Amino acid sequence: MRAYRPKREDFIPEGADVRSDPESDAVAYLFENRGRPCAKLFVGKRARPDWHYWFKSPEAREKRIEEGFQDRRRTLACKNRYRPSNAGIEIGHIFVASWGYDQTNVDFWQVTKLIGKSMAEVRPIGSLDASSENEAPLTEHVVPHADHFIGPARRVRISNSGFSPESFIHARLWDGKPCYASHYA
Repeated sequence: MRAYRPKREDFIPEGADVRSDPESDAVAYLFENRGRPCAKLFVGKRARPDWHYWFKSPEAREKRIEEGFQDRRRTLACKNRYRPSNAGIEIGHIFVASWGYDQTNVDFWQVTKLIGKSMAEVRPIGSLDASSENEAPLTEHVVPHADHFIGPARRVRISNSGFSPESFIHARLWDGKPCYASHYA
């Protein structure tokens, strides 16, 4: 036998006034309990309220509801900033990742195909030495060698900050500057 899963309607008091935020998915329910002003705030598709308070005055209730709406707008704005989207990414764009423990490895990937709104096909590409004469031993500055593929294509999910080709690497859009790398002999 399955347990009963409460619905949002189970938490809404009868006769409550509804107030929706036009700029987000937040909904407040206003009611009185024992003569005190009360409110519950729900966001998204959640069945349970984010908060359920009683207030000393209707003005305090209004202030808290507006704060709840503002919090939700702020949260949605942050989520949208990092939501996967290949907007602005084009075929041929190059991504770079710098990683390593005792040495600094630099890997470059080139976008070869865009798939939907948040996926892309990338291939690893080689790098060229862009070091000057006065580099420290076992260090260099490298730049990508565009269209010089060194591995198979793979599909990745691209966000506004880049993508993760491996669990320990995060690649970001290359800014055009040579990247520092170090290695052992």
